Amino acid sequence: MNIVSVGECCMTEPYRQTKTDPAENQKADTSVKSAGRILDILDLLALRTEPVSLAEVRNVLALPKSSALLLLRTLVSRGYAMKNAEGRYYLDPILNAGGADWVGGPNCAMLRLVRPVMLTLSQAVRETVLYGVMQPDLTVRLVEKCVSPQVIRYDTDIANPVPAYCTAIGRSILAYSPTDFVEYYIQNTPMPPLTASTIVEPDAFRASLRHIREQGFAVNFEERMVGASSVAAPFFDSAGKVLGAINVGCVTSSFVEHRETILENLLSNVQDLTSRLRQINGVAA
Repeated sequence: MNIVSVGECCMTEPYRQTKTDPAENQKADTSVKSAGRILDILDLLALRTEPVSLAEVRNVLALPKSSALLLLRTLVSRGYAMKNAEGRYYLDPILNAGGADWVGGPNCAMLRLVRPVMLTLSQAVRETVLYGVMQPDLTVRLVEKCVSPQVIRYDTDIANPVPAYCTAIGRSILAYSPTDFVEYYIQNTPMPPLTASTIVEPDAFRASLRHIREQGFAVNFEERMVGASSVAAPFFDSAGKVLGAINVGCVTSSFVEHRETILENLLSNVQDLTSRLRQINGVAA
């Protein structure tokens, strides 16, 4: 399968607006909203390796409960999705039989490239690895995770979005985003301190992003929750546009002890991923 546009929809820029006729916009919004939501749900089901609940669909896609339920029922009745005994939904396996992978769009194409990198990285450092992207609502969507095999480990629920300002994934993406997008984020996003270490002052936040861009990775040392620390690095398409970030999440004591090994493996694997993306798009790394 040719995946020449593998990264096109992984980074959004909600602050950009175009001037069009309001009546035309309203008509377009009315006609395509349900279609867009159906595609979003198919995308979500295709990305997940386990069945998802109605609540997860609502939370991840920010849908009203009634709309999410009706759309899921439609997908089930038309044979695109299935519902198990626990009331959770999953893509009909026949849709991906034989490696067809026809549903899911660019996000699924991206995940097929990212998932092996995550697995390799998690096995190398024995820590939890996450893949996240920025959403239009300025939060981070955690697309996939590989959980550490250790008994005492970092883990998180990927069903719910997380803030960008206090996570390594979010800040690593913001550090390589256009300046006007960063300013839009700072001006439109509440940044309450979640711990004593959370960076919330605008100038200090901007300085942290500059530092991340200089060194190529973002470190989160107990900024979102006490006892958990992480490091993330972004990956890019052939034009240098940031597509998402890979994160290694740890119990803080483990992060402190193994920081250099974790960082070395993270940067190596993310660099390989960016090289692969450039090759797919026909650009030598």
